[in-house]
Amino acid sequence: MKKSSIVMLLPFMLGACIPDGRQQGQVETSDSVKADSILDSCQDTIPALIRGTEMEGDPTSRVSILLELPAMPKQASDTLCSQLAAILSGDGSMPLHQAVQQMGDSIRQEYCQELTNLYSDTSFTMSFAYEYTYDNKLRLAEGTLQGVIGYEGALTTFQGGAHGGYSLMLMNFRSSDGHLIKASDVLDTTKEDQLLELIRNQMCKDFDCKSVEELQDKHGLLMLGDVYLSDFNFLLLQDGVRFHYDPYDIGPWAAGEVNVAIPYSSLGNLFKGLNQPTEEEKGEKE
Repeated sequence: MKKSSIVMLLPFMLGACIPDGRQQGQVETSDSVKADSILDSCQDTIPALIRGTEMEGDPTSRVSILLELPAMPKQASDTLCSQLAAILSGDGSMPLHQAVQQMGDSIRQEYCQELTNLYSDTSFTMSFAYEYTYDNKLRLAEGTLQGVIGYEGALTTFQGGAHGGYSLMLMNFRSSDGHLIKASDVLDTTKEDQLLELIRNQMCKDFDCKSVEELQDKHGLLMLGDVYLSDFNFLLLQDGVRFHYDPYDIGPWAAGEVNVAIPYSSLGNLFKGLNQPTEEEKGEKE
């Protein structure tokens, strides 16, 4: 998929914010296709003297959101942008770049307040400077099924502690019209138990285990939770469907993220194929 790296700087200043690079991708000259990237990156510095405590450096809140957009016909692109805006901000009528900016501002303000509260607490000594970070990269996925635009949204965060946080959101959109593909659109969710059993069995094969019990004993997987299906944890690839589970979803942090690929041949009639637009979606286009 074609992507553009052409960007322009958006003017921005809020409070103690140091703008690192709030940028919006330029639209290509063609009337029929659009290739964009939107980057929202900003840092807030919280004065360490808020407690009258001197330290090297200041506590900071750094937020970065990168969103890639594919080249596709304008009408489909408008629908895709609207659906992404709804996922990010809850408001599909908002321009996508504004939804990204609003999301970033909200997280930064939350982080700033948390840091302010932390360093205002005089019940313990705080002589070092925390940096809270939020880094969300929504990139176009490679190797997707024909007719599908896939996304991998990798979110990494750190707010102190032994380690940061990590999660991955997978999304599928129809390239023909830009609509989100839900799990029930392509998978027979009336037989979800069969699908989940396939995922468990494949996971056992991937980790060279003969049973779920062995998977638990050797790797700690399926101890904190069972496999599941949602609209945002599968990706339609050329050869099969990839299912994703974050750390702590089904196992401890040490087990890491787990990806399970099920070939279409193994899914059989559990995979329904790409559905045509619903009447409701057709009405939205008109």
